[in-house]
Amino acid sequence: ILTAWVMASYFHRMTQAFPYLHFLGERGTGKTTILEILSNLSFNGKHLTKATPSSLIHQVHHHSSTLCIDEFEDYSSKRKSEDDLSRFLNGGYHYKGSYEKRSGSDNVELSTYSPKAFGGTGEIFIDTLKSRAIQIKTLEKPKRIPKDQFIEFDNQIAEDIRLIQLSCFAFGLTNTSTLFDAVSSMPTDIRLPVSNIKLDNRKLQLAKPLLTVTNLVDSHNAKQHILEGLDICWYEEAANQSELLQAIRKILKAFLDEHEPDNNDSVHLKFITKKLLDFDLKQKYEKDYELLRHKGKFNELLEDRFGIQRDTDYAR
Repeated sequence: ILTAWVMASYFHRMTQAFPYLHFLGERGTGKTTILEILSNLSFNGKHLTKATPSSLIHQVHHHSSTLCIDEFEDYSSKRKSEDDLSRFLNGGYHYKGSYEKRSGSDNVELSTYSPKAFGGTGEIFIDTLKSRAIQIKTLEKPKRIPKDQFIEFDNQIAEDIRLIQLSCFAFGLTNTSTLFDAVSSMPTDIRLPVSNIKLDNRKLQLAKPLLTVTNLVDSHNAKQHILEGLDICWYEEAANQSELLQAIRKILKAFLDEHEPDNNDSVHLKFITKKLLDFDLKQKYEKDYELLRHKGKFNELLEDRFGIQRDTDYAR
Protein backbone atom coordinates (compact mmCIF):
# COMPACT_ATOMS: atom_id res chain seq x y z
CA ILE A 1 0.00 0.00 0.00
CA LEU A 2 2.74 2.47 0.93
CA THR A 3 4.75 1.82 -2.23
CA ALA A 4 1.71 2.33 -4.47
CA TRP A 5 0.67 5.40 -2.46
CA VAL A 6 4.07 7.05 -2.93
CA MET A 7 4.09 6.34 -6.68
CA ALA A 8 0.50 7.51 -7.11
CA SER A 9 1.22 10.80 -5.30
CA TYR A 10 3.12 11.90 -8.43
CA PHE A 11 -0.01 11.71 -10.58
CA HIS A 12 -2.72 12.36 -7.95
CA ARG A 13 -4.16 15.15 -10.12
CA MET A 14 -5.32 12.48 -12.59
CA THR A 15 -7.64 10.90 -10.03
CA GLN A 16 -10.84 12.21 -8.48
CA ALA A 17 -9.80 11.28 -4.95
CA PHE A 18 -6.71 10.23 -3.03
CA PRO A 19 -6.75 8.23 0.20
CA TYR A 20 -5.36 9.63 3.42
CA LEU A 21 -3.08 7.36 5.45
CA HIS A 22 -3.53 7.21 9.22
CA PHE A 23 -0.80 5.49 11.23
CA LEU A 24 -2.18 4.56 14.65
CA GLY A 25 -0.03 3.16 17.44
CA GLU A 26 1.73 3.70 20.74
CA ARG A 27 4.78 5.91 21.02
CA GLY A 28 7.94 4.25 19.81
CA THR A 29 6.28 2.14 17.12
CA GLY A 30 7.77 3.94 14.11
CA LYS A 31 5.06 6.42 13.14
CA THR A 32 7.42 9.39 12.90
CA THR A 33 9.97 7.37 10.92
CA ILE A 34 7.29 6.27 8.46
CA LEU A 35 6.13 9.86 7.98
CA GLU A 36 9.72 11.06 7.51
CA ILE A 37 10.32 8.45 4.82
CA LEU A 38 7.01 9.17 3.08
CA SER A 39 7.69 12.90 3.07
CA ASN A 40 11.09 12.29 1.49
CA LEU A 41 9.78 9.98 -1.22
CA SER A 42 6.36 11.43 -2.09
CA PHE A 43 5.54 14.28 -4.45
CA ASN A 44 6.65 17.60 -2.89
CA GLY A 45 6.55 15.96 0.54
CA LYS A 46 6.45 17.98 3.76
CA HIS A 47 6.89 16.47 7.25
CA LEU A 48 5.11 18.62 9.83
CA THR A 49 4.42 18.37 13.54
CA LYS A 50 2.82 21.66 14.43
CA ALA A 51 1.33 23.76 11.65
CA THR A 52 -1.48 26.27 11.27
CA PRO A 53 -4.32 25.59 8.83
CA SER A 54 -3.25 28.61 6.75
CA SER A 55 0.28 27.24 6.28
CA LEU A 56 -1.06 23.80 5.28
CA ILE A 57 -3.49 25.33 2.81
CA HIS A 58 -0.69 27.43 1.34
CA GLN A 59 1.50 24.34 0.82
CA VAL A 60 -1.29 22.43 -0.91
CA HIS A 61 -2.65 25.24 -3.07
CA HIS A 62 0.70 26.50 -4.36
CA HIS A 63 2.77 23.30 -4.39
CA SER A 64 0.28 20.37 -4.28
CA SER A 65 2.41 19.16 -1.38
CA THR A 66 2.10 15.72 0.13
CA LEU A 67 1.48 16.54 3.81
CA CYS A 68 2.82 14.12 6.44
CA ILE A 69 1.48 15.37 9.77
CA ASP A 70 2.89 13.95 13.00
CA GLU A 71 1.25 13.89 16.46
CA PHE A 72 -2.12 14.04 14.79
CA GLU A 73 -3.96 13.33 18.03
CA ASP A 74 -3.60 17.06 18.70
CA TYR A 75 -5.74 17.71 15.61
CA SER A 76 -8.30 14.94 15.85
CA SER A 77 -10.27 15.60 19.05
CA LYS A 78 -14.05 15.92 18.94
CA ARG A 79 -13.75 19.58 19.93
CA LYS A 80 -12.23 20.43 16.57
CA SER A 81 -14.73 18.86 14.22
CA GLU A 82 -15.89 22.22 12.88
CA ASP A 83 -12.68 24.24 12.80
CA ASP A 84 -10.70 25.44 9.77
CA LEU A 85 -8.31 22.48 9.81
CA SER A 86 -11.12 19.93 9.85
CA ARG A 87 -12.89 21.62 6.96
CA PHE A 88 -9.60 21.73 5.07
CA LEU A 89 -9.00 18.00 5.64
CA ASN A 90 -12.58 16.87 5.04
CA GLY A 91 -12.51 18.21 1.49
CA GLY A 92 -8.82 17.76 0.76
CA TYR A 93 -9.07 14.13 -0.30
CA HIS A 94 -11.15 15.08 -3.40
CA TYR A 95 -10.10 17.03 -6.49
CA LYS A 96 -12.95 19.51 -5.94
CA GLY A 97 -11.80 20.24 -2.39
CA SER A 98 -11.37 23.96 -1.80
CA TYR A 99 -11.10 26.54 0.94
CA GLU A 100 -12.47 30.05 0.60
CA LYS A 101 -10.82 32.96 2.37
CA ARG A 102 -11.14 36.72 2.33
CA SER A 103 -8.39 38.67 0.56
CA GLY A 104 -8.99 42.41 0.69
CA SER A 105 -12.46 42.97 -0.73
CA ASP A 106 -12.57 39.64 -2.62
CA ASN A 107 -13.08 36.00 -1.76
CA VAL A 108 -10.25 33.73 -2.92
CA GLU A 109 -10.78 30.01 -3.48
CA LEU A 110 -7.79 27.82 -2.68
CA SER A 111 -7.37 24.14 -3.59
CA THR A 112 -7.05 21.68 -0.69
CA TYR A 113 -6.52 18.53 -2.77
CA SER A 114 -3.29 16.62 -2.20
CA PRO A 115 -2.02 13.35 -0.67
CA LYS A 116 -1.92 13.45 3.12
CA ALA A 117 -0.69 11.10 5.85
CA PHE A 118 -1.12 11.35 9.62
CA GLY A 119 0.46 9.66 12.60
CA GLY A 120 -0.86 9.60 16.16
CA THR A 121 -1.57 7.60 19.28
CA GLY A 122 -5.33 8.19 19.16
CA GLU A 123 -8.22 7.42 16.87
CA ILE A 124 -9.64 9.96 14.45
CA PHE A 125 -12.91 11.01 16.07
CA ILE A 126 -14.28 12.92 13.11
CA ASP A 127 -16.28 10.33 11.16
CA THR A 128 -16.12 12.15 7.84
CA LEU A 129 -12.33 12.37 8.05
CA LYS A 130 -12.02 8.77 9.20
CA SER A 131 -13.99 7.58 6.16
CA ARG A 132 -11.40 9.19 3.88
CA ALA A 133 -8.44 7.33 5.41
CA ILE A 134 -6.69 3.99 5.28
CA GLN A 135 -5.81 3.23 8.89
CA ILE A 136 -2.59 1.29 9.38
CA LYS A 137 -1.77 0.11 12.90
CA THR A 138 1.83 0.27 14.04
CA LEU A 139 3.33 -2.13 16.57
CA GLU A 140 6.56 -2.15 18.53
CA LYS A 141 9.27 -4.18 16.85
CA PRO A 142 10.16 -7.37 18.79
CA LYS A 143 13.33 -6.94 20.85
CA ARG A 144 15.05 -9.81 19.04
CA ILE A 145 14.94 -7.82 15.78
CA PRO A 146 17.48 -4.96 15.54
CA LYS A 147 16.19 -1.54 14.58
CA ASP A 148 17.60 0.15 11.50
CA GLN A 149 18.11 3.87 11.85
CA PHE A 150 16.72 6.11 9.13
CA ILE A 151 19.25 8.93 8.77
CA GLU A 152 18.27 11.53 6.19
CA PHE A 153 21.74 13.07 5.97
CA ASP A 154 23.42 9.74 5.18
CA ASN A 155 24.88 10.13 1.68
CA GLN A 156 23.72 6.75 0.43
CA ILE A 157 20.18 7.28 1.72
CA ALA A 158 20.07 10.75 0.18
CA GLU A 159 21.12 9.31 -3.18
CA ASP A 160 18.52 6.53 -2.93
CA ILE A 161 15.83 9.12 -2.16
CA ARG A 162 16.86 11.21 -5.15
CA LEU A 163 16.75 8.20 -7.50
CA ILE A 164 13.31 7.16 -6.25
CA GLN A 165 11.96 10.70 -6.69
CA LEU A 166 13.31 10.91 -10.25
CA SER A 167 11.94 7.47 -11.07
CA CYS A 168 8.48 8.41 -9.78
CA PHE A 169 8.51 11.63 -11.80
CA ALA A 170 9.50 9.61 -14.89
CA PHE A 171 6.85 7.01 -14.14
CA GLY A 172 4.08 9.62 -14.24
CA LEU A 173 5.44 11.59 -17.18
CA THR A 174 6.17 8.64 -19.49
CA ASN A 175 2.92 6.81 -18.75
CA THR A 176 0.45 9.70 -18.76
CA SER A 177 -1.96 8.34 -21.38
CA THR A 178 -1.76 4.81 -19.96
CA LEU A 179 -2.51 6.11 -16.48
CA PHE A 180 -5.50 8.10 -17.74
CA ASP A 181 -6.82 4.97 -19.46
CA ALA A 182 -6.28 2.89 -16.32
CA VAL A 183 -8.12 5.42 -14.15
CA SER A 184 -11.10 5.70 -16.52
CA SER A 185 -11.41 1.97 -17.19
CA MET A 186 -11.21 0.80 -13.57
CA PRO A 187 -13.93 -1.81 -12.90
CA THR A 188 -16.54 -0.83 -10.34
CA ASP A 189 -17.33 -4.33 -9.07
CA ILE A 190 -14.26 -5.01 -6.92
CA ARG A 191 -14.42 -7.40 -3.97
CA LEU A 192 -11.78 -7.71 -1.31
CA PRO A 193 -10.12 -11.14 -1.34
CA VAL A 194 -10.34 -12.12 2.34
CA SER A 195 -13.59 -10.64 3.69
CA ASN A 196 -15.28 -10.84 0.25
CA ILE A 197 -16.79 -7.39 0.85
CA LYS A 198 -17.55 -5.31 -2.25
CA LEU A 199 -15.97 -1.87 -2.23
CA ASP A 200 -18.59 0.87 -1.95
CA ASN A 201 -18.29 4.09 -3.97
CA ARG A 202 -16.18 5.95 -1.39
CA LYS A 203 -13.71 3.14 -0.81
CA LEU A 204 -13.50 2.42 -4.53
CA GLN A 205 -12.55 6.08 -5.06
CA LEU A 206 -9.82 5.80 -2.45
CA ALA A 207 -8.50 2.48 -3.77
CA LYS A 208 -8.40 3.62 -7.40
CA PRO A 209 -5.06 5.51 -7.32
CA LEU A 210 -3.35 2.51 -5.70
CA LEU A 211 -4.89 0.01 -8.10
CA THR A 212 -3.99 2.25 -11.06
CA VAL A 213 -0.33 1.77 -10.16
CA THR A 214 -0.78 -2.00 -10.26
CA ASN A 215 -1.97 -1.80 -13.88
CA LEU A 216 1.51 -0.67 -14.89
CA VAL A 217 3.43 -2.85 -12.46
CA ASP A 218 3.17 -6.67 -12.12
CA SER A 219 -0.60 -6.32 -12.17
CA HIS A 220 -1.78 -9.63 -10.73
CA ASN A 221 0.49 -9.98 -7.71
CA ALA A 222 0.61 -6.26 -6.94
CA LYS A 223 -3.17 -5.90 -7.14
CA GLN A 224 -3.66 -8.93 -4.90
CA HIS A 225 -1.29 -7.50 -2.28
CA ILE A 226 -2.99 -4.09 -2.37
CA LEU A 227 -6.47 -5.58 -1.96
CA GLU A 228 -5.36 -7.90 0.85
CA GLY A 229 -3.81 -4.91 2.63
CA LEU A 230 -6.95 -2.81 2.24
CA ASP A 231 -9.02 -5.72 3.51
CA ILE A 232 -7.04 -5.79 6.76
CA CYS A 233 -7.01 -1.99 7.14
CA TRP A 234 -10.70 -1.41 6.45
CA TYR A 235 -12.38 -4.65 7.53
CA GLU A 236 -9.99 -6.19 10.03
CA GLU A 237 -12.62 -8.09 12.01
CA ALA A 238 -14.39 -9.48 8.92
CA ALA A 239 -11.08 -10.30 7.28
CA ASN A 240 -9.79 -12.09 10.37
CA GLN A 241 -12.98 -14.12 10.70
CA SER A 242 -12.92 -15.06 7.02
CA GLU A 243 -9.23 -15.97 7.27
CA LEU A 244 -9.96 -18.10 10.32
CA LEU A 245 -12.76 -19.88 8.46
CA GLN A 246 -10.41 -20.64 5.60
CA ALA A 247 -7.76 -21.90 8.03
CA ILE A 248 -10.31 -24.19 9.71
CA ARG A 249 -11.39 -25.59 6.36
CA LYS A 250 -7.75 -26.23 5.42
CA ILE A 251 -7.12 -27.97 8.74
CA LEU A 252 -10.16 -30.17 8.28
CA LYS A 253 -9.31 -31.04 4.70
CA ALA A 254 -5.63 -31.73 5.43
CA PHE A 255 -6.52 -33.85 8.45
CA LEU A 256 -9.15 -35.88 6.65
CA ASP A 257 -6.88 -36.37 3.64
CA GLU A 258 -3.95 -37.62 5.70
CA HIS A 259 -5.47 -39.73 8.48
CA GLU A 260 -7.71 -42.75 8.44
CA PRO A 261 -10.48 -42.98 11.06
CA ASP A 262 -9.70 -45.01 14.18
CA ASN A 263 -11.47 -45.78 17.42
CA ASN A 264 -9.67 -43.19 19.55
CA ASP A 265 -11.47 -40.13 20.85
CA SER A 266 -10.23 -37.07 22.74
CA VAL A 267 -11.99 -34.59 25.00
CA HIS A 268 -10.31 -31.66 23.24
CA LEU A 269 -12.23 -32.47 20.06
CA LYS A 270 -15.37 -31.20 21.77
CA PHE A 271 -13.64 -27.82 21.98
CA ILE A 272 -12.84 -27.97 18.27
CA THR A 273 -16.41 -28.94 17.47
CA LYS A 274 -17.76 -26.02 19.50
CA LYS A 275 -15.47 -23.60 17.69
CA LEU A 276 -16.57 -24.94 14.35
CA LEU A 277 -20.21 -24.66 15.37
CA ASP A 278 -19.61 -21.03 16.34
CA PHE A 279 -18.68 -20.37 12.71
CA ASP A 280 -21.68 -22.26 11.40
CA LEU A 281 -19.64 -24.84 9.52
CA LYS A 282 -21.50 -27.92 10.71
CA GLN A 283 -24.20 -27.68 8.07
CA LYS A 284 -21.65 -27.74 5.23
CA TYR A 285 -19.18 -30.11 6.88
CA GLU A 286 -21.43 -32.48 8.79
CA LYS A 287 -19.60 -35.60 7.57
CA ASP A 288 -16.29 -34.04 8.55
CA TYR A 289 -17.58 -33.63 12.11
CA GLU A 290 -18.38 -37.31 12.43
CA LEU A 291 -14.94 -38.30 11.13
CA LEU A 292 -13.24 -35.64 13.24
CA ARG A 293 -14.67 -37.10 16.42
CA HIS A 294 -12.68 -40.28 15.79
CA LYS A 295 -9.33 -38.68 15.04
CA GLY A 296 -6.54 -39.08 17.55
CA LYS A 297 -3.79 -37.10 15.83
CA PHE A 298 -5.46 -33.72 15.43
CA ASN A 299 -3.13 -32.02 17.94
CA GLU A 300 -0.13 -33.35 16.06
CA LEU A 301 -1.42 -31.85 12.82
CA LEU A 302 -2.07 -28.47 14.43
CA GLU A 303 1.42 -28.38 15.91
CA ASP A 304 3.18 -29.47 12.71
CA ARG A 305 1.35 -27.12 10.34
CA PHE A 306 0.47 -24.12 12.47
CA GLY A 307 2.78 -24.26 15.49
CA ILE A 308 -0.24 -24.53 17.80
CA GLN A 309 0.26 -26.64 20.95
CA ARG A 310 -2.76 -27.87 22.82
CA ASP A 311 -1.31 -27.16 26.27
CA THR A 312 -0.44 -23.54 25.43
CA ASP A 313 -1.86 -21.49 22.58
CA TYR A 314 -4.40 -24.10 21.60
CA ALA A 315 -5.86 -24.30 25.09
CA ARG A 316 -6.56 -20.58 25.07
